[in-house]
Amino acid sequence: MSTIEQNPVRTTPAPTGGRAPSGPTRTAWAIVARREILAKIFDKSFLVGTVLTVAVIAGFMVVSAFMEDRTKTYDLVASGADVSFARTLASEVTAVDDKVIVDGDSKGDSFLIALRREDGKTLWRIRRENKGISYSAPLIRKIAGRHQLIQCGDRCVTSFDPDTGQVIWKVDGPSQEFVATPVYSETAGLVFVSSSWPKQVLLAIRPDGDGDVTETHVAWSDTKGAPYVPSMIVAGDFLLTINNSGVAFCYEAATGKAPQDLLEDDYLEILDGQALEPRLLYPNGYKRVNRFAFVIQGILTAIVFTATGYVNPTEGVLFPVQPVSALFGLRLLTGGFTALALVAAFVLLGGYRLHGARAERVRAEAAALQARKREAL
Repeated sequence: MSTIEQNPVRTTPAPTGGRAPSGPTRTAWAIVARREILAKIFDKSFLVGTVLTVAVIAGFMVVSAFMEDRTKTYDLVASGADVSFARTLASEVTAVDDKVIVDGDSKGDSFLIALRREDGKTLWRIRRENKGISYSAPLIRKIAGRHQLIQCGDRCVTSFDPDTGQVIWKVDGPSQEFVATPVYSETAGLVFVSSSWPKQVLLAIRPDGDGDVTETHVAWSDTKGAPYVPSMIVAGDFLLTINNSGVAFCYEAATGKAPQDLLEDDYLEILDGQALEPRLLYPNGYKRVNRFAFVIQGILTAIVFTATGYVNPTEGVLFPVQPVSALFGLRLLTGGFTALALVAAFVLLGGYRLHGARAERVRAEAAALQARKREAL
């Protein structure tokens, strides 16, 4: 009968005085750290990637330091006339047949000009008298049996003959400046325009008139859904707009009324078919919701620029040299606040989940909505 001899387990008596024993014993974190460091040291891909990353960063720093010493600073001085002319050419250049149309509506010397595409020769030029800024491209097509060039600018809406530059009809106003491009509905037989500043007014104009038709050919108008910048969209019998508050509108193009027989998801289908993603959607704008982001943007810009010493352009110096502190403020506005907003959005949205009773209620409402639609068909 064999005997298995076991070695007794040795224990270290607890030291007196509350001090840990000195010796080769290591804590768990030290063992793990040593193992990870050794693994990285012998990992060739990690070493190559680290060396290349450090080399690229060092190279950028060296190039930046080298170019900083070679940078020259120039002060550009522009007169008021130069600034006005720069604004004049802010709108789009439009090509039609053998011509290029350039709109020069501004607060200075304003004009509308047609240039020959081959050599730039002036075919016709119209002097604009009312000095109203326009960033709107013209609408050029055959409308009401006539080739028309409809331009928003010079504080009015004017239709020209694109071949001769002769005025066909004109509607005064509805405001001083324009950004949105006019659109035409063949179904309704109307041209739609919207002014931008100082007030937004949407006009539906019958394009078959002659001369001044301000009092006779405006079929309908509205201010609730008039866009400031976005151009309007014609979709079948409907006119789609988004006003300056981000609210989407759907009009019956012929009458300007909200089609009462459309349901909420029908509006979404119409807008989705036009590749639009409105922030808010209400029939004919009966509800108005202001986006808080616009308010925050203006306040943050004013605070940061003031705190960092931003130098405002003047008529004498159009592009002043900004201090380093102002450049930091610009980076903070474009990157810092954006990153903070994204973090805040993830945190806030993480606590809002559509589940449980709320999800069931939404599903029930969606099913009822679809059932009503099927019954109406």
